[in-house]
Amino acid sequence: MAFDLISMLNFVLNLGIIAVGLLAYTKTKNFVPLYIGLSFVLFAITNLSTLLGMAEALVYPIAVLRLAAYSMIIFTLYKTMAKPAKKK
Repeated sequence: MAFDLISMLNFVLNLGIIAVGLLAYTKTKNFVPLYIGLSFVLFAITNLSTLLGMAEALVYPIAVLRLAAYSMIIFTLYKTMAKPAKKK
């Protein structure tokens, strides 16, 4: 199994986004960063499976996880866009 730099970078960046998402949620109690962080948990799982050399055996589960992650981000962005603006 050869070292996959791209998957490693993706995995590390996913962990960073997860941490920032959780931190932002705890400070603001806004669910948007939490949902985005949770989406990146799914991406991290797929990158970890690649790093562990299990990607070929898990093609369909990885596809489902990535589809779920992208869907969660799209849903979160849509819900954010659909909210009425707060009046000051």
